[in-house]
Amino acid sequence: MRATFYNADTAEIFKETGLPITPFSSLVWFGFSEEGLPITKDSKGIVRALVGFNAWTPIYDDSDKNHILWLKGMVDYNLIGFYLGKDELEPRLVGKLNNEKSVPMELLLP
Repeated sequence: MRATFYNADTAEIFKETGLPITPFSSLVWFGFSEEGLPITKDSKGIVRALVGFNAWTPIYDDSDKNHILWLKGMVDYNLIGFYLGKDELEPRLVGKLNNEKSVPMELLLP
């Protein structure tokens, strides 16, 4: 799977890159932070950001947690989303929606 990024003013390609995902997983979310950082999440729970448009870097991993982060976006380098149980697929509106969370970006370097 590949991504192509265009300069919106000139309509020229300025970056082409692969979209890394964890083996035996699928891409479940792609978006941009308010700062313009491309972000992906795969079905194994790994969130990656294209840091400096140079390298996809893992920034969050919910594969070993008791919940999953249903990703909504990123603001001020904090992931925004909802914590769900492992068996839930999407947030449910029950009364007031009060489980939205802001999670700091973690650089998961080896």
